[in-house]
Amino acid sequence: MTKKFRPGDLVFVTVAKSGMTLTVPKHKNTVREYYHSTGSSADKYNKSLGYATALVKSIVKNQLEQAEAYTLQIGLCEYSCKSILAERYLIKV
Repeated sequence: MTKKFRPGDLVFVTVAKSGMTLTVPKHKNTVREYYHSTGSSADKYNKSLGYATALVKSIVKNQLEQAEAYTLQIGLCEYSCKSILAERYLIKV
């Protein structure tokens, strides 16, 4: 079963038991999957979004009306997240 998010939904970014979560490379806005790190162990090339809340701003759909990507707003920044990663790491609040 796929998760369906709509614009305006508030979502929580989870961290898997393996330590993987959504991250953003520095100076980019495309979300990818990488290890969660914070504090002194933080990766200097990736910003971890684990344990953050986000707002779904918009959805990019294909011709079959299936979600391909979501635009997420965390703070003042907007990020593009593929739907497969959103289904894996986002939980509707």
